[in-house]
Amino acid sequence: MNKREKSWIGIAAAVAVVLVVVNGFPTIYQIYEDGQSDNERMELDLAREQNIIFATGDWRDRRIQTEAKLEGLQNDIFQAETLSLVSANIQRDLRRYASEAGISVTSTKLAENRETKGWLMVEQEMSFRMTDESSSMQFLELLEQSTPHLEVTAFSMRRNRSQITGSVTVVAFSRPDGLQQASNSSR
Repeated sequence: MNKREKSWIGIAAAVAVVLVVVNGFPTIYQIYEDGQSDNERMELDLAREQNIIFATGDWRDRRIQTEAKLEGLQNDIFQAETLSLVSANIQRDLRRYASEAGISVTSTKLAENRETKGWLMVEQEMSFRMTDESSSMQFLELLEQSTPHLEVTAFSMRRNRSQITGSVTVVAFSRPDGLQQASNSSR
């Protein structure tokens, strides 16, 4: 090879090095940046997965608590197919609690009800008489602990000679499927 050929080869090599530097370094830098970005994304995904794993126990506990609350709520509502059965069950329970407390039931009014979005609220009023004032506390405690739950909305007492008379109004809830279907078909 002569001197001229060597110089052309040197120039070509220099141009190749310049091309590699101009095109290669940005490509290599972009590959490095993409790798860094992938590493950051994987670290975030790994941290997210670890948080999910740690939170699984909490979510499981919350689910168990929610199911227990739902079961408790199911025990607090009256289950029956018709409004008359719900009303009869409320009156039966109300009379039973009064009897356990030593209270005589004198009358019960016709139950009033309201239905909204498949829920039925039944309001029942009962008149009573008793000879011992402490019976009223026992009666109210029995109502407070009742299952299905009877919520006292009004309570009054009056003394008449040797007797005490009064009235109590309770509210109970129901979600009877048969009642809901019957009311929808009657429309």
